[in-house]
Amino acid sequence: MDSKKTCCPEKALPGLAYTGPEPPTININGLRVYEVGSGPKGVVIIHDIFGLFGGRSLEYSNRLAENGFHVFFPDLLQGYKLTEGTMPIPDFAEKLTNIKWEVTKKEIFDTLVPYMKSKGVETFAALGFCWGPRVIANICAENDLFKVAVNFHASWEAFAIHGDKPYELAEKIRAAQIFLIASNDDPNFKEGGAYVNILKKNIGDKIKQVYYPKMMHGWVARTPVDEPETRKEAENAVSKGIEFLKEHL
Repeated sequence: MDSKKTCCPEKALPGLAYTGPEPPTININGLRVYEVGSGPKGVVIIHDIFGLFGGRSLEYSNRLAENGFHVFFPDLLQGYKLTEGTMPIPDFAEKLTNIKWEVTKKEIFDTLVPYMKSKGVETFAALGFCWGPRVIANICAENDLFKVAVNFHASWEAFAIHGDKPYELAEKIRAAQIFLIASNDDPNFKEGGAYVNILKKNIGDKIKQVYYPKMMHGWVARTPVDEPETRKEAENAVSKGIEFLKEHL
């Protein structure tokens, strides 16, 4: 395993540590979850490689709840998290390969989804950052339970680390998808890209891409506090993600 391999493209923004108080979480059969909001429209937040509450993920979870969604934010790295750092991170790929989809699938469909249903959730969506959209692609390819997905600076490069086959997964996806794309993100997500062409063939106008040519990978989840323009564009992207959820969920 190449220890310098990463799921993030070159010049990705570094980690942004969450420094606030850690909110209360629940334990569902060994799965740690942050739950906020209420109602029948459930959204599962999938973090990036910086783990539960990394960067601005907690802030965005709470904002979704304020917009009427019932939010569930699980720790899918099984307690492993990065706090800060630039890419490539030593031994990153080796550690990440230990997070197997077969384990994550059980956490989502056998543990989290039944709990969500018990709390009154009737419709399901997923929202993720960087590594998160790799998990989202697997979720949406698994079955048709999840109806919509929001992908911020998606990094399907992570498929290579995990041994997934992105083109085969893309062929199985039927959920509505929005991709919020940075300048250095995978061109396969841009207009005419291989992933986009496959998804358009199968879901038609239920795919949307929004391109941010001045932003770098990680700008939504790991917004630098001293860059007002980046913060403005991150706010724009999050607003578009929420609008897409409201339209399709």
